[in-house]
Amino acid sequence: MVKSGLSEDATVSQYRLAVHLGTALVIFSLLVWTGLDLFYRPSRRPRGHTMGSLLLIAITILAGALVAGMDAGLLYNEYPLMGNGLLPIEYGDAGYLDAFENPASAQFHHRWIAALTFAAVIALGIRAWRGGHTILGGAVIGAVTVQFLLGIATLLHGVPVTLGGMHQAGAVILLGATLVLAHAQHRAANGGQAGS
Repeated sequence: MVKSGLSEDATVSQYRLAVHLGTALVIFSLLVWTGLDLFYRPSRRPRGHTMGSLLLIAITILAGALVAGMDAGLLYNEYPLMGNGLLPIEYGDAGYLDAFENPASAQFHHRWIAALTFAAVIALGIRAWRGGHTILGGAVIGAVTVQFLLGIATLLHGVPVTLGGMHQAGAVILLGATLVLAHAQHRAANGGQAGS
């Protein structure tokens, strides 16, 4: 992947980018979880709404990798519409691989999966806040709000490198904050201290 990125055409396949990023995020998540296990004590794996939120964050990030790999953020630099409607006119043009090969479709999917993720993580943060994890609940709410707004700003400005980099970093921060909350919730469920 590094070799392909250092050639005259500095682009990388969206598939390679998604696999590389996905692998990095799995390693990051395992390191965060293991570090929390060592610092506090082992916690059960997340379930229910918490696990669903983590999966949505991961899917949103991978959908963003497809967008980045196809430079799909350079299309439809408006929000929430894509041209004259919510659905781009090119949607479905690439057949059964449309979600992976069509830049307009990739951007459409990333947008709406991100909106679903935003709603799920806000609900998770509110529930955590009410359940006594005020600091961690607030951190997750703040992280997902900043990340969602950064995504819109990045799109509206035509994906400048600075905003694009901040949006990518924000995804990792959001994932990390949600992992810390998940660990604390399930540690507390085991009868320990909440740690929030």
